[in-house]
Amino acid sequence: MKRKLIIVICLFLTLFGCNNNSKNNIGMSEQEYREFSDECWKELSAKQDILIADYNIKDHDRYEVDQSLEIIQLKKDNVVLCEFKIIIIGSWSPVEKSWMWAWANNSITASLRTKAIKLMELENLTNDYLFGIESFEADEDLTLRLSAMALHHLDGLGLYVGELGNLYVYLILMEVNN
Repeated sequence: MKRKLIIVICLFLTLFGCNNNSKNNIGMSEQEYREFSDECWKELSAKQDILIADYNIKDHDRYEVDQSLEIIQLKKDNVVLCEFKIIIIGSWSPVEKSWMWAWANNSITASLRTKAIKLMELENLTNDYLFGIESFEADEDLTLRLSAMALHHLDGLGLYVGELGNLYVYLILMEVNN
């Protein structure tokens, strides 16, 4: 039975393909993907510079996320310095070297998970299967590269990475709340 299943899977993969070089893919070539990733990285860097200049987002001593309101507050000495609407995109464990998309994380509110589902579109656009699987092994560089593409796709203002015990939570800052 197990052997028949393996043969069926191999036949399916041969007929329909599932790699990045498949003729059926409508997304990016490997070269286009590298260029897109590099452009998203530059965009992330430029947007972070603007957030630092305009909102001094590095000058806080703590942050608070309210998932029900979908906001983050950056605070210093218990005073709110700035507040942003957010979309949580994922979390990374440096101990386990693993990434989990927010859309797959049941500790994220349903509303925020629904907003993060939009990131699954990047799988077809880029031909990168990592956008379509719940969790995977990742180093910090990969998490930031994927976050840069997520930022571009969601058209956010910037990225905030918050430490939460042994995890880092990645949030796209969508708009400033006054």
